[in-house]
Amino acid sequence: MYEIIKKNPEYQLLFRSNKRFSGNFFTVLMNEDTELESTRIGIITGKKVGKAVVRNKIKRRIRAYLKAREESIQNIRRRIVIIAKTANPAETWQDLTEDLDSVFDKIMNYI
Repeated sequence: MYEIIKKNPEYQLLFRSNKRFSGNFFTVLMNEDTELESTRIGIITGKKVGKAVVRNKIKRRIRAYLKAREESIQNIRRRIVIIAKTANPAETWQDLTEDLDSVFDKIMNYI
């Protein structure tokens, strides 16, 4: 099981990290310095993405994706922040999962 990042200093550490992986809809920041006992994940959806309803919908979809891919994500064992770039009402669940799959494939190939 992965853990949720909740504290600001941990997010700041990731913003200073130098490893970024990008897709069409998401950017993922990874702290490559340390290997942890479990993966720690944070989700960011800024106001550029849309109003609160849209931002919350995207966060729910990201959490559902993480729950479905939990076994493969456990092997990363690093701090990760997923940042939503944009929200388009035409984006389907399949588009989002394909984009997150491609980003996490890049991470797994890097590790």
